[in-house]
Amino acid sequence: MLVLDDGVYLGLTERTNAEGVAQLTTLIAPHGYQVRGVAVSGCLHLRLAVTRCGPRTVVLNAEWVRAAEFSG
Repeated sequence: MLVLDDGVYLGLTERTNAEGVAQLTTLIAPHGYQVRGVAVSGCLHLRLAVTRCGPRTVVLNAEWVRAAEFSG
């Protein structure tokens, strides 16, 4: 999981699926967070593929996760 401002990005892997995204959304949406599922391949966790390195900047491995998921 990666938190960027009011967005929570949850890696979709063999361990977490769309149902996990739905459950987390139910829990934290009332607190102003939007949960987004992000397909991850080539690694076990989303945080291995992408990390925040500044207020509006992330560093990611484009072979493991699509950069377009983090636009804006």
